[in-house]
Amino acid sequence: MNIKFLYLLTVISAVLPAFNANAYTVNVTVKLVRPLPCVINGTKDIDVSFKDALNTDLINGSNYIQSIGYDLNCPDAQPGSFMRLMMKGDDFGDGALKTNVEGLGIALKMDKNALAVNKWVTFNYQNKPVLQAVPVKKDNITLSGSDFKATASLLVDYQ
Repeated sequence: MNIKFLYLLTVISAVLPAFNANAYTVNVTVKLVRPLPCVINGTKDIDVSFKDALNTDLINGSNYIQSIGYDLNCPDAQPGSFMRLMMKGDDFGDGALKTNVEGLGIALKMDKNALAVNKWVTFNYQNKPVLQAVPVKKDNITLSGSDFKATASLLVDYQ
């Protein structure tokens, strides 16, 4: 296959000088643009409160689920554009977010499916994903009652 290509290239290069062609200059101008960044929640923090006291015996990854309310404005997104999203934070294991309490994590969900920490996922801009958080605990752990906190950054980018 390479021999035929080399032979064809040799034949073409031998024939080209035989043509009496005029030379023209072609100018190419390219404008590179970077899309405007997305603004998440008007640049304000997103707080998720689990409101009431949580019974440590009932933390199972289903009980106490809370919505993560946020706004998303991506000025350069076209209808039907695909975007990508990531929750960046300390990994508790199994894709959940680590808290300040040993053995307690926060599992994240996107449209009712698991959303692993520190992994990009795609979505359609016209259908802003529903995000949720739910407490989880390690197997065979007995949690003591205390306040807990977890922090993550919500990142959104053009696909």
